[in-house]
Amino acid sequence: FVGRELWELGFFSDKQASKGAFRVLQKEGYLRYDDLPLKTKDGQSREVEFVSNVYSEGDVQVIQCNIRDITERKHLESEQAATEGRFQTLFEYAPDGILIANPERYYLEANASMCRMLGYTREELIGLHAEDIVIPSEVMHIEEALVEIKSAADHHRVWKFRRKDGSEFSGEVLVTEMPDGSLLAMVRDITDRKKAEAALAAAEENYRSIFENAVEGIFQSTEDGRFISANPAMARILGYDSPEQLLADRVDANTQHYADPTCRSQLKEILATHGAAKGYECEVYRRDLSRIWTQENIRSVRSANGELFHYEGSLEDITERKSLEGQLRQSQKMEAVGVLAGGIAHDFNNLLTAINGYSSLTLKKMSADDRCRNYIVEVKNAGDRAAELTSQLLAFSRKQVLQPVAINLNTVVFSFERMLRRIIKESIELRVVLDTQLGNIRADPGQIEQVIMNLAINARDAMPDGGTLTVETKHVTINEHFVSQHASLAAGEFVRMTVSDTGEGMAAATQSHIFEPFFTTKEPGKGTGLGLSTVYGIVKQSGGDISVYSELGHGTTFKIYLPCVTETVHKPKWNDKEVAGAGSETILLVEDEDIVRTFVKTILAGDGYEVLEASNGDDALEIARSFDQPIHLLLTDLIMPKMSGTELKEKVQKIRPDIKNLFMSGYTDDSISHHGVLISGTAFIEKPFSPDSLFRKIREVLES
Repeated sequence: FVGRELWELGFFSDKQASKGAFRVLQKEGYLRYDDLPLKTKDGQSREVEFVSNVYSEGDVQVIQCNIRDITERKHLESEQAATEGRFQTLFEYAPDGILIANPERYYLEANASMCRMLGYTREELIGLHAEDIVIPSEVMHIEEALVEIKSAADHHRVWKFRRKDGSEFSGEVLVTEMPDGSLLAMVRDITDRKKAEAALAAAEENYRSIFENAVEGIFQSTEDGRFISANPAMARILGYDSPEQLLADRVDANTQHYADPTCRSQLKEILATHGAAKGYECEVYRRDLSRIWTQENIRSVRSANGELFHYEGSLEDITERKSLEGQLRQSQKMEAVGVLAGGIAHDFNNLLTAINGYSSLTLKKMSADDRCRNYIVEVKNAGDRAAELTSQLLAFSRKQVLQPVAINLNTVVFSFERMLRRIIKESIELRVVLDTQLGNIRADPGQIEQVIMNLAINARDAMPDGGTLTVETKHVTINEHFVSQHASLAAGEFVRMTVSDTGEGMAAATQSHIFEPFFTTKEPGKGTGLGLSTVYGIVKQSGGDISVYSELGHGTTFKIYLPCVTETVHKPKWNDKEVAGAGSETILLVEDEDIVRTFVKTILAGDGYEVLEASNGDDALEIARSFDQPIHLLLTDLIMPKMSGTELKEKVQKIRPDIKNLFMSGYTDDSISHHGVLISGTAFIEKPFSPDSLFRKIREVLES
């Protein structure tokens, strides 16, 4: 290094710049560079601090240069500046507010977030005291913070701050003491979080309320069938006092919950395949081991990788709905069978009208010692039995004609009691219990007697070794709960007649069919299977309902409900006067069945009536227009193709206003009746009829 020229050194290599520096040095005697680049022998770049001055040693001027390598210092200074810049940026742009205060709690510094939270500028905020930005009731927290940080613990609390405009917000505060004794506070505005927490708490409370107060059972269960949570409704539905009692008791759904154990495995298969089971209906046990029908909606709860955590779902008691569905299905089935039975009875009654009518006419003309008389008697007897069967079919199908009046059921039962004692055996005790406060009903007395008789006969046959038959009446008030189990009734006042026996009883399978026509458990030839179906039809047609309860070996109880009416009891007017059959009037006979029309014409013409016959409505109208003499009576079948009897009556009366009318039919339609109850003032004779009954009815109509 010694002996070399200055120009050979890196930072003097720029000769022009160096000569200029020397001139300054010669003039002022001093030259300084705080950071001068330097190249080392091996080519490295360094920074140096260069100080040069001139002094004399005798006659010689000497330049003294002091060079200090400041490369590391400059590097550290650069890093420090960068670090300070980063911290300043962090301070300014931190999303949380930052405050620095002296030990007396006056603010020395604040970042932009803090200024934004409080609504102050930085200049306004610096110099304020801590108590200037918190609400008065929170000042105590400042004192707590100082105590805590003096004990070498950071203070972490939620304070309420007051903005410049006077509004307030909640802030989560962390206060710590810095090495120089100043206080550093970091503040996070948690207003939105507080709102979210409040909303979450409200939502949790809402869902908790739904869970606790839901009318449906809500539950969670493990895969192996253990209930892990349940709401009060779930406990109530299953007969428990509390969810805790349910969870403690019902630990295995496979055996304790489902009445059919295969339901559980079937549900698990559905859940494994589809993830959820919706509207699954099954029978489950209640706590007392009684069974109820439920509808369950269940889903699998799984982790992100498909691992099964548990099942959760809801359970609804649908026992009542299932009962109503069963009643509806039974009603629809009975209605369909009734339509068929009514149709058969209608056609059969036309045939019986001729069979029984001609039998009666033949018997009248035969001598007592006629060898064939017994044959005709047997034909007539068979026809009468067939007529009775068709009458029962019509009763079941609710197509018979009722002539209801206001009656007191006690009167009917009391007057029929003697007949009952003749029907039942001596080994059977008859008990009649009548409610003296009974309301009146509107029904056909003869049909009610038929109901009592049929039930009594059934009871008698169910007690071959004797027993007790009880007939009881009771005034009852039916509420909405009862109506929900008996869909055909409406709430209100009813008369209930209970007929019970101590006989053999019936199995559930038998009970489900007892009201169907031709269903019987008796031996062939011992019964037609129409007794209870007749009872069913009469009760339904009278606006009531019937139910049965029976157990094998414990007897049977029938309960019949008939609606009360405010009408006074009907008192029948007895008339023993025999109406004469012979007449001379003109009758327009309209009947589409040839055999019936011929029979009716024969008996009427034989008794002096002039008969104009037609097989359909159009022909009858033509006769009504063209016949030039009075026509006194229109005797027409009710059910005919193309034109009904009621339609024909209206059209004939427009032609002949004074003509009287008498309907005949195997059963009625709604044109002359309302649900089988004859409309007041309508003249009607039911097929099959005898010649005498027809004569009496015709004279009754003509002379009215």
